[in-house]
Amino acid sequence: MLKFRVRIYLWLLWCLFVGPPPAFALRCDANEPALGRWELIQILRQGGFSNGIDEYMELKRLGNIKTGEKCFTLFVYTRESQSAPATNLHYTARLLVIREYEYLGMYSMDTLPTGIRQNTVEFPIPEKWGNRIVFDKNGPPQKIHLDGEFRELFK
Repeated sequence: MLKFRVRIYLWLLWCLFVGPPPAFALRCDANEPALGRWELIQILRQGGFSNGIDEYMELKRLGNIKTGEKCFTLFVYTRESQSAPATNLHYTARLLVIREYEYLGMYSMDTLPTGIRQNTVEFPIPEKWGNRIVFDKNGPPQKIHLDGEFRELFK
């Protein structure tokens, strides 16, 4: 009985300090997996996120896409910055892809997405220019056509 209690205690400590194991990400709906701002920042830092993480950034949860057994949580990252006083503002927008508490990468965007429908991220752009990102059983595509340009998933 003591060994069982010790295992439970160690498992609880693991979840407290490291986070839930991937098995907890099985639920994939409008609310789960739920990632808080600080948890998301930690995931981005550990995953090699290459953009700025500071007070000038904004992170908005877009939603989840489930393909087979995999659950992808999508966030829109925006940031405004100035290289020096009296210079033009620089605006950055990215679509971040997280799979079960692991940062996979991001797509650069010129237009913000309108939402998710089933396994597709939709954008308010004419179809001929590329207005969606379709996830399949393998997850997010490595290369997409969006807003008239070819873009890649990168870190």
